[in-house]
This record gives sequence, C-alpha cells and structure tokens, in this order.
Amino acid sequence: MTACVNRKHTKKVAAVVTASLVGALSLGVAPVAAMATDEGISTQSVSEQEAWANGTVTYAHDNQGYIISDPSNIEFEAGSGSTHPLVLEVTPKNGKAVRVSQRDVEYYKGARKINNPDAYRWSIGSYTMKIKAPATSEYRGGVLEVEFKIVAKSLEGVQLFNSATGDVSNSTFTYNGEPQLVNFYVDGKILQPTDVNVVFYKAGSDSPLVSADGSNIPIDAGDYVAVLTGTGDYAGSEVQLPFTVNKLDITNAEVSVTDVTTVPVNNWLPTDATIDGMDVNTTDDVDITFVSAENGDHVIKNKTVYTVKVAANSAKNPNLTGSKEATFSIVDILVKDADMKYDGVALDGQTVNVNLKKVGTYFDIDKITAPVGDLDIVITNAAGEVVDADTVNDVPGDYTVTVRVDAKANDFKFGSDTVTMTVKTRNGDINADANAYFTLDGTVVDHVEPVTYDGENVLDRIGTVVEHEGENLTAGEDYTVTVKNSLGQTVDSIVDAGVYHVIISSDLYNLTGDCELTVVVKPIALTKVYIGSDAEKVFGNEAFIPYSGEAASYYFYVLDKDGNEVRLPEGTIELDHFYFTAEGESKAVDTDEIVEQGVYKASIKIAAGVKNYVFLGEEAENTLKVDDAKVFSDVPTTYWAAENIYKADALGYMNGYNGTTFFGPLDNIKRGDVVVTLYKMAGQPSPSWLEDYKSETDGYVTGFDDVDSSMYYAKAIAWAKAVGITSGDAGTNNFRPEDHISRQELAKMLCVYAEKTGKDVEVDADEVLAKYDDADSVAPWAEEYVAWAAEAGIMGQDSPLRASDPINRAEVATMAVRLQPKPLEGSEDLIPRP
Repeated sequence: MTACVNRKHTKKVAAVVTASLVGALSLGVAPVAAMATDEGISTQSVSEQEAWANGTVTYAHDNQGYIISDPSNIEFEAGSGSTHPLVLEVTPKNGKAVRVSQRDVEYYKGARKINNPDAYRWSIGSYTMKIKAPATSEYRGGVLEVEFKIVAKSLEGVQLFNSATGDVSNSTFTYNGEPQLVNFYVDGKILQPTDVNVVFYKAGSDSPLVSADGSNIPIDAGDYVAVLTGTGDYAGSEVQLPFTVNKLDITNAEVSVTDVTTVPVNNWLPTDATIDGMDVNTTDDVDITFVSAENGDHVIKNKTVYTVKVAANSAKNPNLTGSKEATFSIVDILVKDADMKYDGVALDGQTVNVNLKKVGTYFDIDKITAPVGDLDIVITNAAGEVVDADTVNDVPGDYTVTVRVDAKANDFKFGSDTVTMTVKTRNGDINADANAYFTLDGTVVDHVEPVTYDGENVLDRIGTVVEHEGENLTAGEDYTVTVKNSLGQTVDSIVDAGVYHVIISSDLYNLTGDCELTVVVKPIALTKVYIGSDAEKVFGNEAFIPYSGEAASYYFYVLDKDGNEVRLPEGTIELDHFYFTAEGESKAVDTDEIVEQGVYKASIKIAAGVKNYVFLGEEAENTLKVDDAKVFSDVPTTYWAAENIYKADALGYMNGYNGTTFFGPLDNIKRGDVVVTLYKMAGQPSPSWLEDYKSETDGYVTGFDDVDSSMYYAKAIAWAKAVGITSGDAGTNNFRPEDHISRQELAKMLCVYAEKTGKDVEVDADEVLAKYDDADSVAPWAEEYVAWAAEAGIMGQDSPLRASDPINRAEVATMAVRLQPKPLEGSEDLIPRP
C-alpha cells in the first residue's frame, strides 16, 4: 500500500538584516553638552528607514491564505498551488508593528522585477521581496528585503527517529557512549544521504557540533538541533529539527559487575561495570561502593557473593544519573563474554526472531551454552516480569534473556560478566502492502483527498482492516492504530487543520511494507469577513451604533449562501486597528476602539495560533458607524426600544404625538389607540361595507355605547368590531376607549388579530405559563392569550408577564413589530368581514 501525501509547503519567513542599531537619544531632552554649546555637537540615531530595513516580517500568509507561522525561512513546494508570500505586517527593529498593504510589496527573481505575481509562472529557485514602508507611516522611504524559495519537494513534516530501534515512531534518544543513530522520515520514506545533508548543532550554538570523537554526531546528553538541507529531489528545501539526548538513568538500566579472579588487597573494590551494555569505570564515569557480602564479611577478600552500588557522579560523567546495586564474586576461572553462545553464535547482543506460525522458529533455552560452569539464565518480558522459556514460545512480545555463569552454584570455580540477548516473538509475518487496508466512510482507499475543517473528527470516518492467513485481526488487540501530527506528536483525533499520519503497528505480528495513511485537513478559506456589533441598531435602511461615550463591542462574521450572518468563533479574527473617519472629516486616522461619532473600517488578520481558518484579505468588507441621531426627541438611540419604535413609525403602525417630535415611550396607552394601531397594521382597509358604519356627521358608528363616533379612533373601532377583533366588555355594550389597556387585554387583541391574519395561535397555556414566576397575575379568561403571546416571543421577553399592569407606548411598539415585522401583503381587505 502506498501512502499518499497531499503537500502544501513550509511556512517560514526569513528577513535579511543589513545593519544594526548604533545609538539613540531620548526625544525632547537636550544633552547637557548641547545646552552649553552647539559647536561640534550632533545627535545620532538609527533612521526610520534603517529601522525598517532591519525589521522583520511578523505576519504573512501565502496566496491561498495559509498563515506563514514560522518567520525564519519562507519555502514553497512547486506545484502546491501556493506560489508567493503576501506580507501583512512588518515590525521595524525596536519599533511597533506596522500594517503593510500588498501594493507596497515587490517581487524579484534576481535583478528582474516580477510585475504580475498572480500570473507569473514561478519556477524552482530563490526570490526576493522588497517591502516598502507605507507612505503614510513615519518609516516611509524604508525598504525591507526578504528572501523566499520555491523547491521541488519540501521537507516540511519531516520527523527524526532513532534508527537503532528500527521504529520510525521512536524519537527518544538516550546516552549510550556511542554516536546517536539519528535518522529522518517524511512522507512514508526514510531519507537517504542522496536526499539530504545533515549538520548537527548544540542548541543555542551557531557553530556545527564537534563531539568527543571528532564527529558531527551527538554523543553526550543535551539539547540539539538537526539542520537538514535538501539535495536531489529535495534540493533547496531546508528545515530545523530540535531534539534531546536524555541522560542514561542507571536506576532503570541493566547493571552488571564482572566476576574477578584476583583476591583483592586492602579491601579492593571493582573499578569497572557495564550499564545497558556500555562499559563504565570509576575513573571517568561512576562511583562503586561496598554494600554487603553474602557471608557477612565487611571486606572483600573471600570467595562469596558481594553486592556493590554503582552510582552516577556528575563531576565524572554528566551523562549519567541515578544508581543501582549489582553483584559479583571472586572465582578461580573467568569465562569470557564471547565464549557464552546461543546456537553456536556469541550470545551477547544477539536477537532471535520467533514466528509462532512458522515451524522451526522458536527459542531453545538449551542452545545457550558456556565452555564450563553452570549458567544462571533469567528471562524478562517488556514489563520487567520474569517468565519462563515456554512463555517466550507461546506469547508474542519482546523478551530480554540475561545470562551469567553462576559463581555460587559452581563453588566459585567459574564466573563471568552478565551478557544479554533479545527474543522477539510474533504471531506471524504480515505484508502490509497486500494485507493492510485503510477505509474512508467504508470505502477502501490508498490515499485521502484533502478535507476542509468542519469541526468534525475525520478519524471517526477512517477504518482499518489487517488480514492474517485469511482472517481479520482485531484493532486494539492484535495491532495498534496511532495518529501523529506533523510534529511527530501522538494525537487522538483529526479535527484541526494540519497534516496527520495514521499508522498501523503491532507487537504481536511482524509488519512489513507501508502501514501509513496521510490525511490533510485544510482550513476554511475566508474570502470576505464582515464586522458587526451587538450595540448596532437599524433605523430604516441605515444601521449605526448609538453614541454613548463608551467603547462599543464588536464581532466578526461571514455570510452563508442565503445571506445570513454567521459569527466566527471568538478569537479567530484579530483586529489590527480601525481606520476612523470622524464626522465632518475626510481623512482617516488609526484607532483601536469604537467610541467617537464617525465611520470605522477594520484592518484585520487571522489571529495568532488559529489553524482552522485562512483569510486572503486585509480589511473587513463593511464599516460600522457611530451616530447620536434620534428617532424622536424623547427616544435616545440607546433606549432599549428605540429600534422597534423607529420600525413601528416607519411601518406606519404608530406615530409620535401630532405637531411634536415626541413619542411618549413611557406613556400608558389607551384602548382606542391600540385599535388604531391594529387598524394600521392591517393596512388601514376601507372596504365598501365600511360605508355602512358612517354617521351623519362624517364619523363612524361603532355600535358601542361609549364610543363617540366623531373621535379619531371611531373608524378603527368600527372596523375592528366588524371583523371580530373587538367585542367590548362582557355583559355590556361598552368598549372603554379612553381607559388604559392592560397587558393581558393587549395580548387578547393581538392574539385575535394574529388568528384573523392566518397565524396559528394554538398553545399549551399551562406549560408556557409554568415558566413564569408571576403566572398567577394572569386572569383566567386571559390565560390562553397571554400564553400565546409569550410562546410567540411577543410578550415576556424583556420582563415578567405583569399581566394586569397597564402597558406603555414603547412596549406596544415593540410587541407590534415583533408580531408583524413586515407589512401584510394581499388583497385590500386583508381581514374580511365575517
């Protein structure tokens, strides 16, 4: 199976520094000498232009919108679709960041200027950006030169591993006294010397490493950086990989001290030991101290088993830590390590592979031999537990076999050092190219086309099938599925944008071939970003933030395919600054807050650390405006109902007081005025049958005893009664047009009106009213009406129900607009007479 890698490019930026800061004087403070005389005195400071030329690119993305997050060396892979960097921000040396427009950036191939970067056919090679300081900034005239490269294949995503283990997922290195076997792996391939040149550095050093053996390969414990320069297919690509060589912890190591044949003098102690196969001594590496003797002696002089402590001494060898006890004996004859064998071959360091499915491959403990003496053989599994030889041949796993001539069992005639071998037991061999499958949504795949971030875990869509001898193995038992990100870190999901490697491995089977699937999650490309504010109000076709003297909050959003506003997650977009044009001014200035009256244009960018979105632009598509305009003299734009009062006025549902600029938002409203509002909401119908209600005095006869036919509300009341919206008080022929209406009475009128206009007014009154603490304020006759109004979002949104309280004009305007935000459409008589 072939792993498919969908590559982008590295995202690294390198700025060329051409000069250094030479000095500065505090502005506004004259030097003492200058105040005495001005002869021969001059002030020197780095110029603005030089500071710009010495600056760095601190924010950039490619032409597809991907953020270039590592400002050390910009590198693109040919054919990736990304061709050139777009610079949005430069920080002059020792200055503050400055926003840069793309029109201030020029591209060069050598000395030749590239006039149309978007149409240019970019080829492999080195390029230069010349970034001019904005003409409106104090750095105008300065030019910063930045290099970038286009390479054949990029080393982006390369991982280092310890090739001594044979496992490309093992990036752990531990001091062993030898040069570390550091190797590199990318796109399912182990890099060869023909692919890359490697130079190691001690972290923080600018000179290549020179180890104790004169090589450039790390030996000692410490922090290092591998600098890889591509050759061949990777020519021109460069990447830096930090890694650590850990100290060898003696506490967790295999420690042995060889038996000796010389009877010591003056309580002699051993000077040599072996730690995980590495020879150490008391002169250069460790301290060895007496612990005990099996026969109770306190000195070393008799043939018995002695215990000593082998401990790290940082002054001798800083690469070691910890301590551990080991034993040795005084014997007559010492058996050499090379004379202890497994199946006729020197045992020390040997590895035996056991295939439980293959006849003839097994571990035979009887094949461990020595020329003389009885042997002490101990077998431990990967967990350090002692097991027997049958377990090695029955249970898959990695085993360590420790062998030593048993001095005590041989009456101290023979002895030796401790030697080890490894046994790897597996259930069988599996060629992953033929027997390992990856699936996506149930379909077998050998690669995955890049997917766009949507917040879902792509790993949930990926399955694995591994076969052995015609049977499917069980994931989590027979084999393991591991996911690593581009940094080589193990992760448990594939959600955020990035490159992931899904790897099949097994401790039970010997897997060969390609066991990896690469998954690329692309960020969402934002082409247009808008800015909004919860403080913004819409009055007719004009939207603005009412001036309050306080900074207004804001957010960023995009539009879906239907034109609806979709807010971006908080922290996705970062405001660089606002271009603010004050009311009555023509020139914009920079500001960081929305406060004063005027128009605000947002200069924005993707926030640092955001992976899942990319943005190609430099500014929000729209502007925000702050204004102190008022709808009515007594309704400030900051008033909670200002927008609805404006809408009610604009729709013609309610007006201000005649001959004034006042609305009276807090004034309680009369029953007759509410009917007028409903009549206007219905389009002020004048059907022919309404002529029947005209009085002799050009008024309207309503049929109610207490309604004067000459009053301004008589026509509306006559219509409302005719169509069944009003019926008057029960048991009377009165309407009480001059009385203030209660909230529950208004709810009834609105509910009946809604039903007449075709709305569904069915509601479970008990369920709805149970949500309100003051539900007992609702009269029994009004429960259905109030419950409907609350369920419809018309009442009870801004306050408790307060059913029996009178209602003011601001509240009526709000409820009318909520019920009918747009004029009714249809025939002239929208609510026909019954």
